[in-house]
Amino acid sequence: MKIELKNLKVANHLSQETTAYSASVYVNGKRAFHAQNAGQGGADDFHRVPGYDGPALAEIDAWLADHEPPAGPMDPDPATRAAYDTGMRCDLELLVSRLITEKDAARMLGQLLNKKILALGADNQVYQYKAAPTPANIAALIKRNPEDTIINGAADDVLAKARRVLCGAEDTAEAVYVRQRENRLTQADAHWLLAQDRAAKKPCSELQA
Repeated sequence: MKIELKNLKVANHLSQETTAYSASVYVNGKRAFHAQNAGQGGADDFHRVPGYDGPALAEIDAWLADHEPPAGPMDPDPATRAAYDTGMRCDLELLVSRLITEKDAARMLGQLLNKKILALGADNQVYQYKAAPTPANIAALIKRNPEDTIINGAADDVLAKARRVLCGAEDTAEAVYVRQRENRLTQADAHWLLAQDRAAKKPCSELQA
């Protein structure tokens, strides 16, 4: 399932407890829902577009819970974690929040690339250099830091990775695996991991039992 966010308008002056926005949600290339949030702390509103005949909201939420990493618990320590703090399975509201953050990261990245040299370090962090992004300055930086990947003028995959790093999306799935290694899994983590196992070429029969 392909889910995209278009016609996004964010009203920062109205955003208090939540992000105030309006947007169109496209599912598999079709305009499916009008989405909005008033910015007062309430849940997002999704209104089905007349004529849309694709997956319903409940179907989309179920698909996302299996295919997109969950949000982590508020308290990372299972010993002190509240009973209700079980993480959050990805649903359309969470995905829209992530897409808004990614779009904001793309905008910020575009502004920075016009002014500075940006590079992805070996530690998968984005580094900014005050030098103007001229060919000579970029060549000098590559010579000085050959292990870095210059983002200015890079291919789409590098730009996409830089956007994910800037908005924190790069760590979403890895955070689940970290919690798994440290025995700190939430219910949402377990649901997603089981779904990944089911989709694997050779699912683990013991896990799926």
